[in-house]
Amino acid sequence: MLNKYFKNEEDAKIVASGIEEMVNQRFQTEKERLATKMDIMELKGDISHVKMRMKQSFRDQLKLIILIMIGFAFLVVSGITLMLGTE
Repeated sequence: MLNKYFKNEEDAKIVASGIEEMVNQRFQTEKERLATKMDIMELKGDISHVKMRMKQSFRDQLKLIILIMIGFAFLVVSGITLMLGTE
């Protein structure tokens, strides 16, 4: 293909090898950024683990809120009964 743009085959080979070297360098720099199937599977596992931890944390927080509400309700009822009992 390059022979039709250059006068001799040697110049075409020099340009072709230069282009090939540039492509190889670019690939070497970019391949570190690419994710493999194993990387994606590990990431999916990590995401599912985080989801489970978030669900458990939500449940724990909900239990705490309910316990605080029950305690506050008992406090209000106790205060009212003390106020009504002193009359």
